[in-house]
Amino acid sequence: MAAIDASAGEFWMLHAACLVAPSGAAVALVGPSGTGKTTAARVLARSLGYATDETTAVSRSGRIEPYPKPLSLIVPTSPWKQQVSPAALGLLPAPAAVRLGAIVLLRRPADSAAYAEPVARPMRTLEALVRLAEQSSYLARMASPLSFMADVVDGVGGAVEVSYAEASSLAPLVAGMLEGR
Repeated sequence: MAAIDASAGEFWMLHAACLVAPSGAAVALVGPSGTGKTTAARVLARSLGYATDETTAVSRSGRIEPYPKPLSLIVPTSPWKQQVSPAALGLLPAPAAVRLGAIVLLRRPADSAAYAEPVARPMRTLEALVRLAEQSSYLARMASPLSFMADVVDGVGGAVEVSYAEASSLAPLVAGMLEGR
């Protein structure tokens, strides 16, 4: 937490999981609690590098500072979540140099059974900024936060909302978003 607080203002702090291709291109999976960020990180980081499942720190240039914290997992035999290291889960580490390649706003609709395959919807910049601001920390500490956010969003070609049911169904979509970046 101290590292995040110390970087506030210098980095855009997104409430997002972050997975990284071998090329260093990363996808930020953004969303409120309960949208499946940790589950997606746990599933996708078997083929992509794990940077974080909670707070993705992005510089104006798109550079990401990985924060590979233990994952908080629900354990059926316990009333509390347990902290489990990425290594214990067999997750791949992120490469040394990480840059943002895609921004995905996760959506798990109540009728998620209708989403056996994820549905991606490109977002207009203004809509994306509003939704991303809701999932950001320390915006008040940033110089010109809206232009900072817009520069980052535009730098990756815009944000995409993805409606889905199961984390495993995200793998081909995420791989396609990071291909060639």
